[in-house]
Amino acid sequence: MKFLRFKDTKWLLAFLLLFGFLIATPGSGIADTETSTPISDKFTFNGKEFSRHRVVRSFLAGAFSEHIEGSIFRIPSKQIQGPYSFLEYNRLKKEYPWFYKHLYHPDGMPRFVAINKWVEPVKISTGWPNDLKPFEPVRTVSEEHDDYALFGGAANNEGYREILENELETLLPELRRETTLDITYLPHGTETLDNYANLRIVFLKGEKDKEPTFKSGFTRSMFSGGLGRQHPITVLFRGQVEPNFISAVYFTPNTKKHVEGYFLPNHKNEIDFAVCYLMEGHEENMVRAMVRECVVRALGLPDATTIDRLPNNILSSWNDQTQWSRGSGTPQLPEEPPSLTEADKLMLHMLYLPKIRPGMSPIETQRAFLDRSLH
Repeated sequence: MKFLRFKDTKWLLAFLLLFGFLIATPGSGIADTETSTPISDKFTFNGKEFSRHRVVRSFLAGAFSEHIEGSIFRIPSKQIQGPYSFLEYNRLKKEYPWFYKHLYHPDGMPRFVAINKWVEPVKISTGWPNDLKPFEPVRTVSEEHDDYALFGGAANNEGYREILENELETLLPELRRETTLDITYLPHGTETLDNYANLRIVFLKGEKDKEPTFKSGFTRSMFSGGLGRQHPITVLFRGQVEPNFISAVYFTPNTKKHVEGYFLPNHKNEIDFAVCYLMEGHEENMVRAMVRECVVRALGLPDATTIDRLPNNILSSWNDQTQWSRGSGTPQLPEEPPSLTEADKLMLHMLYLPKIRPGMSPIETQRAFLDRSLH
């Protein structure tokens, strides 16, 4: 055997240091037994036993979404003139700090089809932040040439707000326990410019004499009104600005009968902001269920999970019969919307294990969960 010369040894040492760095790099998917929590080989839900592989597959189905909503459009310049000048970078950063970065992406884009999770405290409130002065939420049409960003359609429903607050009172302690996140409710009247919520639940006005809906499906292009007009143009946040959040991860995109919402991750795939829409007209039990589903999905589980192939969990397709196999084996939807179940809690617990890091791919995530060194 030929012994290594000194210069060869230096290269070998450099290689070993590089290799050690790579396996310790966050998102590598290689198990770290000092920071990982063991995952059991068997789980029991609703009286049935499921393997770890089955549970991990269900988690992957709920945590990763390949859906892209609306137009694929990026703000082309930081200098925008005319009726859309409110989208100019510096002005947007000042007047709409809660969403400007998700139009311009000054720090870069998040990874697509990746783990997204919160690392900062989660604050929940109703409505929009922009009625906090000096923000300007509504700019009414005037004689002057000006621009407008209207947050129309919101309902000031005190009854719904009371239902929401009652539901959060029981829900949040469970979510804190499973995720270890600091999750709080911040009444809209107590928000300030320095302390406003990053998870918004917006009640929308329903149409009279019509059945209450779940998802309205606004997907029009932001510039559909045309830039050539000489009179003031109304720019709607919903339908014209919102679809251009090309990094948004939408909830349950394959069904129209669940809560409408999305979250916005930053360039590190850390969730920065989330929005849910609840239409007026639903019974209290459905409102409470949609609040539950909204908050749980906003924590980083946007799509439906499939642990027991039954609509018994708030993270399943519990309200849409079309999402289940047709025929004699089609399960009946629950008469009452489900509460947060042990299966739902497990999905949240898995997502917020220290080993599961923002930006990890499905392959890396699966490897982290199934690696035997987790024991």
